[in-house]
Amino acid sequence: MLMRLLALAGLTLRSAVRSRVFAVLIAAVLVCVLGLPLIIKSDGTAAGQAQLFLHYAFGLAGGLLSAAAAWSAAGAIALEVSGRQMHVLTTKPVRAIELWLGKLIGLMAINLVMAVLAVGLIYGLLRWTTRPAALPAAERDRLREDVLSAHSLIAPIEPAPVPPGPMPGQRVLLTVPP
Repeated sequence: MLMRLLALAGLTLRSAVRSRVFAVLIAAVLVCVLGLPLIIKSDGTAAGQAQLFLHYAFGLAGGLLSAAAAWSAAGAIALEVSGRQMHVLTTKPVRAIELWLGKLIGLMAINLVMAVLAVGLIYGLLRWTTRPAALPAAERDRLREDVLSAHSLIAPIEPAPVPPGPMPGQRVLLTVPP
C-alpha cells in the first residue's frame, strides 16, 4: 500500500510541476514574503519590524498555501477526470482511499517545500534587518529578549524538598553492628 501511495504522490508532484502550479506558488511566496515589508510599514522600531515579518508574513504565507492546496487538489482531480486519466487509474488495483491519500501526500509535499521556502526567506530577512551594521547592539539585545525569544507562560514546578528520615508508611531496616 505504501508503494502505491508514494507512486500516486509522485504522479501528483509531476502533474503540479507540469501544470506550472509549483512555479506559480514559488512566485507567490516570494512576492508575499519579500513584498510585504514594502507594502506594510511597522512602527519604526526593530521589534515592530520583526513582529511584522513574523506575524504577517507567516500568516499570509500560510493562508496562501492553504488556498493553493485546496485549489490544486480540486484542479488535479478535475483535470484527471476530464483528461480520462482517472478512468485508467480506476482500472488499476488502487482503492479510492489510496488515490485520495496519494494525492494528499503529493500536495502536502508541495506545501512543505513552499513552507520551508517561506520560513527560510523570513529568517533571512530577519537576520538581514537585524545585522550588526543595521542595528546598534543595545537594540539588537532588546529585540532578542523581547521578540525573538520563547517565553514560558507557566512557571516551572519546583520539586518538593525531601524530608530527612523515613517517609510515613515506609519500612525501615535496622542493622545491628556485629
